[in-house]
Amino acid sequence: MCSDVVISIQGLSKSYQLYERPSARLRQFFYPRLQGWLGRPPRTYYRDFWALRDVSFEVRRGETFGIVGRNGAGKSTLLQLIAGTLNPSQGSVAVTGRVAALLELGSGFNPEFTGRENVYLNAALLGFDRAQTDARFDEIAEFAGIGEFMEQPVKTYSSGMYVRLAFAVSVCVEPDVLIVDEALAVGDAAFQFKCLQRLERMQNAGTTLLFVSHDMGMVQNFCRQAIYLEHGRVKNIGTPEAVAAQYFFDMREEQRQAMGGEQAYQRQTPLGGFPQSAAFGDGRGRITRAVFADSQASREQLRPTQPIEMDIELEYPAATPNLELAVALQNQRLIELAGRRFPLPDNPDGGARRFRIRIDNRFTIGDYFITLRLVQKIGVSQHMPLQSQIAALHFQNVASISEISFLGVVNVDVGMEEVAAPEPVAAPGATSALRIVALLAVRNEAAYMERCLAHLTAQGIDVLVIDNDSTDATVEIARRWLGKGVIGIERHPYPGHYDWQGILRHKAELARSIDADWFIHHDADEIRQSTRPGETLAAAIARLDAAGYNAIDFDEFVFLPLDDAGDAGQDIDYVADLRHAYYFAPRPLHRVNAWKKTAEPVDLLGHGGHQAEFPGRQLSPERLILRHYPFLSRRHLIEKYTRERVYSDYEVNVLGWHGKRANFQAEESWLPPREELIEPDVDGWDTSAPRRTHPFLGVREN
Repeated sequence: MCSDVVISIQGLSKSYQLYERPSARLRQFFYPRLQGWLGRPPRTYYRDFWALRDVSFEVRRGETFGIVGRNGAGKSTLLQLIAGTLNPSQGSVAVTGRVAALLELGSGFNPEFTGRENVYLNAALLGFDRAQTDARFDEIAEFAGIGEFMEQPVKTYSSGMYVRLAFAVSVCVEPDVLIVDEALAVGDAAFQFKCLQRLERMQNAGTTLLFVSHDMGMVQNFCRQAIYLEHGRVKNIGTPEAVAAQYFFDMREEQRQAMGGEQAYQRQTPLGGFPQSAAFGDGRGRITRAVFADSQASREQLRPTQPIEMDIELEYPAATPNLELAVALQNQRLIELAGRRFPLPDNPDGGARRFRIRIDNRFTIGDYFITLRLVQKIGVSQHMPLQSQIAALHFQNVASISEISFLGVVNVDVGMEEVAAPEPVAAPGATSALRIVALLAVRNEAAYMERCLAHLTAQGIDVLVIDNDSTDATVEIARRWLGKGVIGIERHPYPGHYDWQGILRHKAELARSIDADWFIHHDADEIRQSTRPGETLAAAIARLDAAGYNAIDFDEFVFLPLDDAGDAGQDIDYVADLRHAYYFAPRPLHRVNAWKKTAEPVDLLGHGGHQAEFPGRQLSPERLILRHYPFLSRRHLIEKYTRERVYSDYEVNVLGWHGKRANFQAEESWLPPREELIEPDVDGWDTSAPRRTHPFLGVREN
């Protein structure tokens, strides 16, 4: 291996033996030996699953190398092989120098040991003696920033505390090679910024960095080379820009297929001549030209207050409805900062059309890109691109620091004036001054997100979004609400199935660490409200809190799309359009989903998320209202329970969770006739005739 090469991977493969049933594993242990003794060719009772197949590349000293790919592509397997925690089935791995690996959450930690003990354990595994670790311990403790928890067993840590300590150990031992597997996604924004600063220092000091990230902007900013894995094989390897372009193309192609697009996307010639530029489309329409109006070029230098004007030329067919031009302004990492979609006029002759777009330039000093998309609106929040021109235009805002009087990236209108202090007024009765946080776990809930977040914020509820690796516009919508009701977006990794246990644990951990008075275990397809007209949900909870209660149950009403023939999709205002419902109460306490923060941990697992249990629970006798919209059309129902949801065998077979959802049969599903339902907004919230089962899951009550 060349002295400059730190990591050399040649023909690397890793396979696992998969058995259909436990008895096959036992047969494999005995039968081939017996068959060999009898002179027969041995038979195998398993099938090989290749997590990684024939991967080769080299990483040079001081290089930052990115690894990208979808979940299950083999990224973590590759890192574990490099770190030496797995042995290859074929090929070779050669690594020079001390390797520190930050792999899956908590790996390398003994949960019974304290943080301090785990620091010394991990340092010893990296070859440090006690004196060397003593010399670095204060730096590690300061970087981790977990305070007195350093002396507590790590099994009591939240996921964020795990990452803080693990990252601190990995970077403070000054490794030659640092391996990071998406761990930073769990940390808060301040800690992520701190980590990125440290990674830049290590980069400049010549440390070789190897990391997995779904943030293509980070890959392009940090990495010199990148590899794109798909189904365990190398899909692309080269510059970060080329790898990112291929990754974006594949993602969009998969989204097109999921949305029912008939024409496959093709890679196309980008209008921008920048490393970040890429283009793809289905051939039905195209953006033929994009230039700045003054210079008629694709690159321009501006002053921060100088308007951004662009001339855009499009060609799109006459017979395609609901076409829009999306204009997105992005930073250097291609993270969207602002933009909007413009409905396009009819184009009877199908010829070229020219438009001028103007953006108020309220941005700070720096480099920015403009991405253009010709899209067709096919749902409330779903848009199918006919063509995307990524980084079609680039401009640079230039000014002296003294000319910038605002903070952050965008100059928003902020005013200040001195006013007289208000007279103190005694508030009659309960107020909604409590801080109430809805813990909203989501995966591919774009059809619900806008309406859900708008309702919660209007009701005085803050929202923490826990994204389960969504592949649709769920996170994009949530980001638009940051600072306007959404207080943060966390990631809960998707392990290939609906991890309800993990999500409930994650919510319980957050309820211990977030500074709030009350919490709501909430789903995107739910709308919660008070029973009293004009009273917000926050005011209702504050009223019950003032009465001495610390937990609230909800009466669940399930709303159904009765007039849907099966092809309406999700392009509806479901709260306004779905008016008929049934009262669902399979057990006396069914939806104890709101609770006051307590000193003791809250158990959400005991009843599968249906009840929050904790010592000293004082349940309010007054129930609030839960409007549940489990599906928006017949097609949505079938997609949700046959394609989108993959349930855990353990949760279904051992815990007995999910019921008929886990074995959904579309032909058994049925909806009750209108006369058996109520219209709560007209008839009131009638709880006299509860249903114990859901008919849309194929269950008929006696």
